Amino acid sequence: MKILLNLEIQYDTSTKECKVVSCTQEGKLEKQGNKGQGNRIEHILGKSEVRYGILTLGTNNPVGDSIPKDSRITVKYRKDGKTIYKKEVNTHKSVKGRVNGLTEMYDKHHELQEDAIIEVKYSLNDKILEIKTIYNR
Repeated sequence: MKILLNLEIQYDTSTKECKVVSCTQEGKLEKQGNKGQGNRIEHILGKSEVRYGILTLGTNNPVGDSIPKDSRITVKYRKDGKTIYKKEVNTHKSVKGRVNGLTEMYDKHHELQEDAIIEVKYSLNDKILEIKTIYNR
C-alpha cells in the first residue's frame, strides 16, 4: 500500500539542512499489479456531486489524473462483488477528473449519498471506472 503525503520542508541555506515543517496524509493509494490498470483511491461524495449527478475526482490523485477529458467511459458500480449498475457516460469537456451523467446511478442506489465514502478505480486500457461503497452514513 502507498500513502499520499503532503510535506512542507524548510531548507536552511547556512547549515544546508532540511527540516520537515508539516506532514499530512492526503489519501490511501493501492497500486495495481498490471500495467495500465490505474490505481484505487477513496473519495467522499459531496452534496453537489450527488445533486448534479457528477463525480469530481480532480487531478491531484492517480485516478482523476488518468481520466481523459471529453471522452466516453464506462462506469460500473459494484456491490457485494457484483456489478449492479453499468452505463457509458461522458467525461467533462474541459475539467480533467470529472465524470458527468451519474444522476440515474445516484437515484437508483441510495447508499451513494452525500458523505458516503467510495473506492474508485480506473482502468486505462478498458476505459472503465469502477465504484464501490466503503461506508455510508
